[in-house]
Amino acid sequence: MKVLCVLGFVLLLMLKIVLLPVRALLGLLDLSLEFVGRIVCRIGEIFGTIFLLIVVISRIWGDVSNTAFLEGLIFAVLTAVIPRALYILGGSLIAGIQGLLRRIPRPFIFLLQKSRER
Repeated sequence: MKVLCVLGFVLLLMLKIVLLPVRALLGLLDLSLEFVGRIVCRIGEIFGTIFLLIVVISRIWGDVSNTAFLEGLIFAVLTAVIPRALYILGGSLIAGIQGLLRRIPRPFIFLLQKSRER
């Protein structure tokens, strides 16, 4: 039984060591996604707002059909919303993967739990 405990300890320790660079890369990816995501979201908001203003002004002053107005309105809203949704989705996926990696037990706790069961 002690051999299994030691083997489990060694395997968990090796798994933690192997996954340490993965966790570090996920942290860097999260930070870079946050930086780039904020910039892309801001650009999408600016383009969406400009396009929305163009659509509304052309509706008020010009002769634009209802269909073209609604299509322009939907396009303007989607231009602002889709980058934000992708930013939130990417952050959630990275946080979920990091959470899964955190659930791998620590080797020392594993040995302590086995010794308490006896």
